[in-house]
Amino acid sequence: MIIGSGDSIFAWRDLVGHETAGVRGVAVLIGICAYVLFSRMLMFHAAAFSSAAGRVERLLRPAWMAGVVAMALAASLYAPDRLGAMRDAALSVAASFPLLLSRPGLVPAREPAALILRDNRLVALGVTVFILFAATMGQGMSW
Repeated sequence: MIIGSGDSIFAWRDLVGHETAGVRGVAVLIGICAYVLFSRMLMFHAAAFSSAAGRVERLLRPAWMAGVVAMALAASLYAPDRLGAMRDAALSVAASFPLLLSRPGLVPAREPAALILRDNRLVALGVTVFILFAATMGQGMSW
């Protein structure tokens, strides 16, 4: 939104027309508020997994890295503008990086931490959804 590119600005242009500096400013404020809100929600819900010091960080770090890899892969498959998509992905990674480094200071849960079971069917479903997403975004894949 700040540089006049990205999904939100394209949606605004399609729905309303040309954006102004005020629209961009409001969109940036909404983005910051959403970032703070969802990071707090994440830490609140992560408390159920915080039975041992550092456990939440050990759980969230691989998820963050998987998200970065998925974002880079999706951007590299975006047929209309791969370089622009890679730039937007890099901006998203940079914006999410402070959450990776933050120390949430969670108070360990009083009850035993919730178990996280691995279900290969859910992993396969996630991979399938990502493939469908990557294959259909923009104008689709081109080789």
